[in-house]
Amino acid sequence: MELDTGYAIDTVAAAILRDPYFCHDETEVRLTDSVAALSDTGHGVLLERRGTAGQTANQYFRYESRITNPAVTGQILVGAARAAHRLAPGAYTMLEVPLMHFLPGDIQKVVEQLV
Repeated sequence: MELDTGYAIDTVAAAILRDPYFCHDETEVRLTDSVAALSDTGHGVLLERRGTAGQTANQYFRYESRITNPAVTGQILVGAARAAHRLAPGAYTMLEVPLMHFLPGDIQKVVEQLV
């Protein structure tokens, strides 16, 4: 974060770490000279889950993704337009559209390639 004059990093960091949005997760608060210098359109996520099957702790799931927001937004819009073209006229949410409709090409050929 970039601090305004008169604020102390320790006080601000403590307030952020107490906030309900952040308090349940591992959170680091760092001071920077310029927020603008850190800004970009890329985003990422790292999701890890450890679990058990019965009494054996042997399940581990890890998903990592790095994206550029404008590119992914464009790809989603193209997929949604493709899917809408395959449906009867009407209004739909993306959750109501079959996943196969978002893929390019003939649906039967895509199924043959994937199955």
